Amino acid sequence: MSGISNPPRYPPSGAWPLEMRADMTAAFLDYATTGELHKAIARGDAPPPSATRLRNGKREPVWLRLACVDYLARRHNIPQHNNTADLTDMAKFV
Repeated sequence: MSGISNPPRYPPSGAWPLEMRADMTAAFLDYATTGELHKAIARGDAPPPSATRLRNGKREPVWLRLACVDYLARRHNIPQHNNTADLTDMAKFV
């Protein structure tokens, strides 16, 4: 991860993308800068990147929105609703 701290970036449409770079992840998780996000990751207070992707010839970390939501739910002991199980259960009615 870069040593440069950038401000958070919010999605212009208001819809959070499925895959986010550090600046958008900082906004999604309510950190003032990407530097604060990186410190939170080091402390275990934010999820690490889900993967890396190639951009302009360099690898950059990316976070999946679902991974961020799951991390927050586990951190705050909020049960997650498993949609896949619902679909499996619904199949017996078809």
